Amino acid sequence: MAATLFGKAAMTTAQQRAISPKASDLPERAWISSRAVFLLLAAAFAGLATRMFFLLSQYAVNIFYSDQWEFNDATLFQKHSLWQMFTWQHGPHRQGLGALFEKLVDPLSGWNSRVESFVVGGVVVVAALCALLLLGLVIFLSVESAARPFAKMDLGAVSGGTLSAVAVADRSEVFLYTLGKQQWKECYLRTEDFAGCNDTVGFTIFSHAPERTRLREKLEFLKKARLNLYLDAH
Repeated sequence: MAATLFGKAAMTTAQQRAISPKASDLPERAWISSRAVFLLLAAAFAGLATRMFFLLSQYAVNIFYSDQWEFNDATLFQKHSLWQMFTWQHGPHRQGLGALFEKLVDPLSGWNSRVESFVVGGVVVVAALCALLLLGLVIFLSVESAARPFAKMDLGAVSGGTLSAVAVADRSEVFLYTLGKQQWKECYLRTEDFAGCNDTVGFTIFSHAPERTRLREKLEFLKKARLNLYLDAH
C-alpha cells in the first residue's frame, strides 16, 4: 500500500512538472542561451541609449517647432488650471499627464526645447529600462514556464538585428531639420521678420498660416519673458 501511495505521489509530481514546467527543468544549454539573450539585449539597450543621447546633443535645437506652438497654449501661452491642462485637447487626443509633466519640468529650464529633448529621452530610457528589468526578472527568477519562449530565441538573429540597429544611422533628414531650425532661429533673432526668414532660409517653424496660431503674439511673449529661443539672444 505504501508503494502504491509512493507511486501515485511520484506520478502526481511528474504530472505537475509536465503541466507547469519551470526554468530549472529546461536543458542547461537553452537556459544559458536565455541568459545570453538577456545580456545581449542589455548591451544593445546601453548602446542605443548612448547613441540616442549623442544624437540629441548633435541635433536638438532650442526653438518650438510645428504643433508645439499650439499645444503649448495649455501650459505656457495661456493660463489654465491643472485640470484644464490635463483635459486640454490637441487634435484627437487629450494632453493628459504629458501637460502636467511639461508644466512641472519645462519652467526650470526657461522652456528650453533642447533641454526638453534630453528630458524626454530620459523618460524613454527609464521606461525601456523597466521593460528590460522585467525581462530579466522573467528569465533569472524563473517565473514558471514564462522563460521558455526566451530559451527558444535564435541568438544569432537577435544579435544580428541588434548590432545592425546600433550601427546603422541615416541622419540626413534629421540634419536638414536641425539646420533649418537653427538658421531660422538665427535669422529671426536678427531681424524679427518670420515671413522674411521663411523665404530666406527656405524653412518654416510652423506649416500653417501664422494667424492660425497667433505666432507673432507668441514670439513677442517669449521675447518679453526671455524664454525658449530668446534664452540664446544677445
